[in-house]
Amino acid sequence: LFLPIRCRVLWTVQCCATLGYFSMINFSVSIDTSMLLSYFGFSCLCLLSLAGAFRSEKHDRAAFVAEKQVVELSVWGKGMQAVSESLCDMVLKTTPDLRIIGAGSREESVFGRIDGLCFTELVSGEDHSRFMAALSTASLTGLPTCLPVTLNKKNEIGDIKPAESQ
Repeated sequence: LFLPIRCRVLWTVQCCATLGYFSMINFSVSIDTSMLLSYFGFSCLCLLSLAGAFRSEKHDRAAFVAEKQVVELSVWGKGMQAVSESLCDMVLKTTPDLRIIGAGSREESVFGRIDGLCFTELVSGEDHSRFMAALSTASLTGLPTCLPVTLNKKNEIGDIKPAESQ
């Protein structure tokens, strides 16, 4: 039997059970002073189990909160990815050090072979400082940001040149 009872309520269950046990023993059998030691031992075991339950709940609660935050962030990230993929022509995924990963055929048809290239190498010179400032703000706050930037195209030789305006 598993009862999900929080520790702040658990002491009432143990106290009621212990007092019920003590009173049943005392009323069914005459009050005996030799039983005081066993009552004391039983009470100590109850307190010890409460301390263990409190410590266990504290640990389980911390793990639950951490897991909940990870799930919320991953759901938020997936939602942002779905929104950006529906609103943008293409989405470039990067590693934490801004290396492009998972570039598909659509991205490679526009920019050439860019897997492993640092994303900042594609950002045009005028937008580079704005992009780095927005990236630093997003890193500090932990919130996603939207920033339109002009990207440069790679030619067949590997040199980077400004993308043509259409």
